[in-house]
Amino acid sequence: MTAGRSFTNEPLLELHLHSSPAITSLVLSSLGRLPALRPAERGEFTKRAFLSGRLDLTEVEGLRDLIEGETEIQRRLARQGMTGAVGRRFESLRERVVGAMAQADALIDFGEDDAIGDEAFRTGACSSVSIRCLCHGCALPLRSAGSFGPHPVDSEQRRTRLPI
Repeated sequence: MTAGRSFTNEPLLELHLHSSPAITSLVLSSLGRLPALRPAERGEFTKRAFLSGRLDLTEVEGLRDLIEGETEIQRRLARQGMTGAVGRRFESLRERVVGAMAQADALIDFGEDDAIGDEAFRTGACSSVSIRCLCHGCALPLRSAGSFGPHPVDSEQRRTRLPI
């Protein structure tokens, strides 16, 4: 498979064997004699996919949860994590914070300039409120319906089946 189309975003060769233990053993022992080949370590393909930008951290965590999940609820939560929606939501929040910080920096640097109108200060005040909401009430967007899916504590409880 060519780079860009594989799970890891790297070129690779996939072998599809039927379930005969004798054939599987023969193929693995033959491949093991080649000096450049070795068996993949646990999680290696996921790590390579993450490092190549194919998966973000929330998708990696969703994959881990899917592999380790024991119940249907855990499987559904893991699938939600693997869609990338959580990562996109966090990226949107990051962009809002960076934008608000840029406005605050501009007001600090150029706020006394006569060319700065009242609108800039109103926009800056709105940005300040947004940042305060994000900093002091970070759990609020996480709990709001449809923002990130289930509340993180609920997800952790379902994933581990332990009370938090």
